[in-house]
Amino acid sequence: QELEALEAIYFDEFEKLNEEPPSFRISIKSEDPYEDYEEVEDHGIISLYFYIEYPETYPEVKPIMEIQEAENLDENDINKLLEELDQTAEENIGLGMVFTLSSQLKETIDNLVIERKEQREREEEERIKREEEEERKKHEGTKVTVESFLDWKAKFDKEMKELEEESQMKQKKKNEFKKVKNVLTGRQLFEQDTTLLDSDKAFAEEGDVEVDLALFEDEMDNLD
Repeated sequence: QELEALEAIYFDEFEKLNEEPPSFRISIKSEDPYEDYEEVEDHGIISLYFYIEYPETYPEVKPIMEIQEAENLDENDINKLLEELDQTAEENIGLGMVFTLSSQLKETIDNLVIERKEQREREEEERIKREEEEERKKHEGTKVTVESFLDWKAKFDKEMKELEEESQMKQKKKNEFKKVKNVLTGRQLFEQDTTLLDSDKAFAEEGDVEVDLALFEDEMDNLD
């Protein structure tokens, strides 16, 4: 009677496997925790087959139970689910218990996907908080103490002194270069002064000049 009732309840999810010993499996799928979240790619839905085999003396003994073709469940998850099912089966010895076990399994995986969703959201919130804190620290800068300020001031003064000395050295070299540039050699001066050049040319063209010694002597007497 239980077998017929299960087949009617689960219909498409029910798959009968063997007549003797009676065995079947029920397809169970969790709710979608991200049904309203189109931007989420992995919704983490859990799906599985709940395999049941009746021993000859069932329901006076527990049914043989397996979880098959599970998606989004690891081995630890499966073992934990089977332990919980075994405990419930133990409590229902003597009664038709498969519907109770299937309902429990469905409720458990529904809760599991919700827990995972909440954990995922907490991790995302923590990640955002860490990023915001890091960004705040960047804008806040390093906290200044008396010691750190004095250390910075000493380094700053040293750097400014070095820059000043470097600037003075450059200016000194520039001034020395100007002095050297402005000093002309006799040849450069002679070549640049055209009046001297013209005077020499005129002197060369006139030849020897006669000097009247008598006039020179009269001039000297007047000076006495």
